[in-house]
Amino acid sequence: GTNNIDSCARVCHSPTALGMQKTFGTGAATNSIIDLEYTDTIMVIGANPTDAHPVTGAKIKQQIMKGKTLIVIDPRRTELARYAKYHLQLRPGTNVALLNMMMHYIVREGLVKQEFIDTRTEGYEDFKKEVLGVDIAAMERETGVDRELVRQAAMAYASAPNAMSFHGLGVTEHYQGTFTVMQIADLAMMTGNIGRRGVGVNPLRGQNNVQGAADMGCQPHQGAGYFAVDDPNYSRQYDEFYGVHVPNVVGKKIPQMYDAALAGTLKAMWVIGEDMGQTDPNTNHVRKALGALDLFVVQELFMTETAKLAHVVLPGASFLEKSGTFTNGERRIQRVNAAVAPVEGTKPDGQIILDIMERYAAKTGRKSGNAKTTYEPAWILDEISRIVPFFKGVKWDKLGTNGKQWPVAEDGKGTEILHTDTFKRGRGQFIFNNWEKSPEVTANEKDFPYIITTNRELEHYNCGAMTRRTGNGEILTEDVLLINPADAAKHGIAEGDMVCVESARGKVDIKALITDEVKPGILSSTFHFPEMMLNLITSSVSDSLAMCPEYKVVSCRIRKARKMHLREAGEVVAKT
Repeated sequence: GTNNIDSCARVCHSPTALGMQKTFGTGAATNSIIDLEYTDTIMVIGANPTDAHPVTGAKIKQQIMKGKTLIVIDPRRTELARYAKYHLQLRPGTNVALLNMMMHYIVREGLVKQEFIDTRTEGYEDFKKEVLGVDIAAMERETGVDRELVRQAAMAYASAPNAMSFHGLGVTEHYQGTFTVMQIADLAMMTGNIGRRGVGVNPLRGQNNVQGAADMGCQPHQGAGYFAVDDPNYSRQYDEFYGVHVPNVVGKKIPQMYDAALAGTLKAMWVIGEDMGQTDPNTNHVRKALGALDLFVVQELFMTETAKLAHVVLPGASFLEKSGTFTNGERRIQRVNAAVAPVEGTKPDGQIILDIMERYAAKTGRKSGNAKTTYEPAWILDEISRIVPFFKGVKWDKLGTNGKQWPVAEDGKGTEILHTDTFKRGRGQFIFNNWEKSPEVTANEKDFPYIITTNRELEHYNCGAMTRRTGNGEILTEDVLLINPADAAKHGIAEGDMVCVESARGKVDIKALITDEVKPGILSSTFHFPEMMLNLITSSVSDSLAMCPEYKVVSCRIRKARKMHLREAGEVVAKT
């Protein structure tokens, strides 16, 4: 009876969905990975594809090695940054400031595509006035990037016959994440880089089926197909389709669920395949909220940090043990076929959900005459195709070996490029936003002058619940703290020393890796290993519109810590 339904899309790309819906009308990649072969300039913003998206990262690197221009906007000197003609190494949290500088130069130098603007967009004149009013000197100070370098990168993007952009969690996991996505869309529209081969705005999704989760309505404000749950026309459509009243009030987002649990107004939570007790920010706050629930159910492959907190654990099956679809970052609906039978005592997630539904229906007498009791992807996709317009022509036995990109027409034809003639919303909408410092920094920079930003490494994925159980655990054995040599010298820290990193929420000890990959004043680390629990220090600040956590800006201070072996640290924690 509620829409308190959310997914991992909240903590990675909810700003992408919202920002692109506001500007284009559709919150999905406009182009395909194959378009890399047709582009001239590639801009990568807040992403490290060779580590976090290695297949796409390799394809980008191949094109750069063929002589194409690369612009990288990132606080770290990532692998791709070493190949870039322009690396804009900005201070974390200043994406909006830097992109406003770029757009200022493009307008001032007369490099906008006026015909595209006039025929395909709206709101440009007001937008242009705001952009020309940007204080370049102030933005240069805040970003820490030389204005001439920004101007050159802007000229390269705007002058290219075809320019593509890719963005990742370094864009979205910020206080102004949605605003940054809007700016990336603004850049594409003002230069005419939309609606054809070799261009577009392309989010690099944080997990393998984030796009699919959002497509299916795993969010509190929209149902399957991105229809607003509180719009009477759409809610009536859902009611008629399912034969029951579907709730028409917007539900709670994940951060709001935590607050409601602590307030005693949310009594139960069912988590499927998410280790929020380790990966969500401000860990102590999250665990306290989960502990306040009357019923906490976790559906998982392994006994994760979150599963340890549950009243009930439902053993799920891995992707190798079930059939279904994943929808990737280029909107490609890919068929996944079970390779082996589920481990004894486990079931595929879809079957577990059906089993719960069946028991609920039997108890309440609300069972539908056409209810299914065995999960089969063929009938699931048939149901989806009847309620989600862009899945209209999707059939299980017609997906082939490489899937189809939505929207898929009734005749089964997919779509490689969106917005070729018109935007989903009609005309593209220009939206200007001023840069604003994160509340995390405003409140804490005096006592906590450093900024730590989180990242991923190639060998492990997120909390490592799966990858640490493979040989990868022998290749990369621990989280480390990237620290600039100047900062290390200031605090008497040598390579391999344990460093105490403290924020307003707590502190962690982590081993130092001294490198000029980060600028002075900036630190960086992963959170692959639960022994470190880096998210003890991250904040509850989130994107101002989409409520995506701000993992990328954490105010902190550092000092040299007593070196401690992980086993010894575990014993201390156990005693505590």
